[in-house]
Amino acid sequence: MIRTHSDKMQLTSMLAYIQFYLNYNGKQGLLDENKVLEDVMCEVLNRLYGWNLKNLDIN
Repeated sequence: MIRTHSDKMQLTSMLAYIQFYLNYNGKQGLLDENKVLEDVMCEVLNRLYGWNLKNLDIN
């Protein structure tokens, strides 16, 4: 759980950086990080919202 305003700002900054980084690399055809973050974002959203998301691309 995020407790302070500075924690929220730090999380927002990190997510904005990730978005910019993925967008920039995606335009160049570099999609490895996108694949890795599929699992990471499932876990983040599961913890934030209590969901039970799973990556369906896992074989």
